[in-house]
Formats: sequence, structure tokens, C-alpha cells
Amino acid sequence: MATTIRGSDNFDTALNAPDVSPNAWHISLNASVNFTVQNSTLTFNETVHKGGNLTLSGGKITVSVSGMYLISFMGARQGTTDAVWDWSIAVNSGEVSDSRAYVNGNNVGQYDSTGITIPVQLAAGDVVFIRGIGHCYGGNGASMTYFTGVRLGV
Repeated sequence: MATTIRGSDNFDTALNAPDVSPNAWHISLNASVNFTVQNSTLTFNETVHKGGNLTLSGGKITVSVSGMYLISFMGARQGTTDAVWDWSIAVNSGEVSDSRAYVNGNNVGQYDSTGITIPVQLAAGDVVFIRGIGHCYGGNGASMTYFTGVRLGV
């Protein structure tokens, strides 16, 4: 009863499984960006999938259907700096509890990555996004920084 999600934005449902694609998103970063101000909104520049029940603006997803969403953020930085890399999932204007992805210090020439996956109860009209500070790595066709979510149910 699982839904298979493929990278080509091809959502196949099997065994009469519910179609979750209208309430799912996958956005990524295909170019490296350095955010130097704390609580910056991570602005993703590639949309792999955005369901019809969602709106996307400036890296922020607005949901139109309330429910429990499974939200993931995976980020990477290139080892050209030892600056703090500190990102979290935010809803409306507040940080979601226990959703922080943090890295501090590294060796030049190395890559660091970390991520978070957490269930979050959202109401219709809630805005969810990634906010923080640090250098986020992205490359054409090989993004290593992305933000995904899917509504699990009520």
C-alpha cells in the first residue's frame, strides 16, 4: 500500500494506495549560496515536485489541507569555511521544536552534511520553511540540499 516517488516527478500508486502527491513537495538547491544573516529563509531554486494543494513562494510552502506532515531537510556545505551552519524547520514565525540541523568547523576541502526528518501537525494556511545561517551547497543536477514534505493523514 505504498506510494512510490521517483525523481522524474512520476507518482505511481500501487494497490489502490491513496494519492499523496497533491499534499507533497520536494524542492532543492542547484547552486551554492552563502546565507550570512541568522534566521535567513533558505530559498530553494529548483522544484522537483509541488502538489496542487500547496503554494510555494520564496522557499516557503503554504499548505491548504491540515494534517500530520512528515517534513525533511537535508543540507550540505562545502568545506571552504569553518563558519557555523545552523538550520531548522520553521512554521509561520516559530522554529519547530527539536528540528535543528547544526555543524560547526571542518577541514578545507571536506564536505559536511546533516539533516532532520520530523512529523509536524500543520493547519490549513500554515507556512513551513527552513531558516538559519550558513553556506549551502548545490550543484546542477546533483543537489545536496533539499526540503521535502508529505501529508500523512489527519
